[in-house]
Amino acid sequence: TSNIMNFTYLNTAPIATITSISPQTVFRNLTVTFNGTGSDFDGNVTGHEWKSSIDGILSYSVNFTVSDLSIGNHTVHFRVMDEDNAWSDYAVSWVNVLSTSPVATIISVTPNPVNYESTATFAGSAVDPDGNVTAYRWRSSIDGTLSTSLNFTKDDLSLGNHTIYFKVKDDDGQWSTEATSWIRVNAYPVLTSYSL
Repeated sequence: TSNIMNFTYLNTAPIATITSISPQTVFRNLTVTFNGTGSDFDGNVTGHEWKSSIDGILSYSVNFTVSDLSIGNHTVHFRVMDEDNAWSDYAVSWVNVLSTSPVATIISVTPNPVNYESTATFAGSAVDPDGNVTAYRWRSSIDGTLSTSLNFTKDDLSLGNHTIYFKVKDDDGQWSTEATSWIRVNAYPVLTSYSL
């Protein structure tokens, strides 16, 4: 009789560690650096996988940078694979990507005061730190909406003291707070004759 010996090879799964995610709170379109490490008691780490709860697979590298993460609080999972195709458990962390509001500024409203039926010029400025400005809205406390352009002229303002409001919207659909100014529209003097 022959002795048959069976050997069972037991593979130990590797271990994944998230070394750092920096910065963890960041404004949209800024760079985030991901660093991980993997170890395998009985072999070598041969693969890596990073994924986000919002954006899905981020990378198959152990370390990488990204600057186009979606806005939101991402749960980040990182795992490693060994040469026997065994995956580690996930290491879990997070990164929170914030949207900034755009900023509207009224540069000038001229002339001020302006005569009735004369032209007034409105000039604005708009910035969005993490994207692009996509819409503008000017309004008057007396005449309502005046324009949806950054700069414009108007020659049909109603008589009186107008409070002027200007706000802008960014590509995330966020409106700025309203900037305010004013303009006075004067009536021309009327020549009245009196009979004596």
